[in-house]
Amino acid sequence: MESSHNANLIEEAFEAVKRQQLRLKIQRRRMVRWRNERKEELTTIRDEIQRLEGVLEKLLHIAQARLDELSPESTSAALYKVTIERAALQRENQQLHEEIRLQLDVENKLKRETDKFLSERQEESTVARTSMQLAQDIEGWWVEFPNGEPPFFFSPLSKEEYLGKLKQREIESTERHLYTTSIGNLLGWTVDYVPPFQLASGTTMAHARFSKQLCCSLTEAIDTLTRLDPSWWPMVISPRSWGREQCGDFYCRPLQSFAIDDHIDDHVVVCNIPGNVHLRYIAVVQNSLTKMPNGRLVARHCIMIVDTDANARIREAEGPQDDVQWVLEGGESCIFTEVAVC
Repeated sequence: MESSHNANLIEEAFEAVKRQQLRLKIQRRRMVRWRNERKEELTTIRDEIQRLEGVLEKLLHIAQARLDELSPESTSAALYKVTIERAALQRENQQLHEEIRLQLDVENKLKRETDKFLSERQEESTVARTSMQLAQDIEGWWVEFPNGEPPFFFSPLSKEEYLGKLKQREIESTERHLYTTSIGNLLGWTVDYVPPFQLASGTTMAHARFSKQLCCSLTEAIDTLTRLDPSWWPMVISPRSWGREQCGDFYCRPLQSFAIDDHIDDHVVVCNIPGNVHLRYIAVVQNSLTKMPNGRLVARHCIMIVDTDANARIREAEGPQDDVQWVLEGGESCIFTEVAVC
């Protein structure tokens, strides 16, 4: 089954490359023909300028040769005629110079478009080679976005990797909460704060916890979370330029689902924040409902940004992207704990 799937991926990649090569060949022929036509027009204009300049020189020589043979009256008439003709030729010369300038502008634009076309062709060829290589070497698939955002190749997480990331999150959260300090209330929420600390990667991170007693059914709360479209889940990151450069619809889609005993809904998702530079992250999502030793229920909604060695290798193989920035760390948790009375 896996071999057949990889064969289909390779065949689709080859078909895409063939279609792209045909389109590039047709467009290249059209551009060459257009450029040759512009060169011929420019050559014709230059030849016409040289011819008119030659005519002007001949007229001036003829007028100069006949000056001594003409009477004062006829001399004045001849000079008047030559002056009129010269003025007409100068106007025509100016018009031809303007035509040449326009043609040169067209040539320069054509050169820029040609260079851009060749650059895009090289990039598309690189993407095609990368697509074929990834389809052959790494298990995964291409992930598309609804509004034309750049796609990416995703290598799925194993169940062990998924559980390992959640366990790591739980351990880190437990360790950091030892240093939690209550700093007051905000709009009725108790705020606990963990001072900034440095991760092993060198990134500085801070934690805050907001808690409040609510009157609601615990099962209804978790059901509401699981029914929500992923794009309505909390944003793990919020860029400084949100609402300015970063604007548009925040988009989040599931990539994988896992069936785990005491969990209601577990996913791996990718989220994209649109803008001139798209902010993007892959995260594991846990929705669980468990019972504590005292019999009370605990509903948990957790999102943690993750990265894997396989996906890191894929980004390296795809090369740098000026319009995409991957966020590799961060997360949030929403926990509902049942109490006796509300």
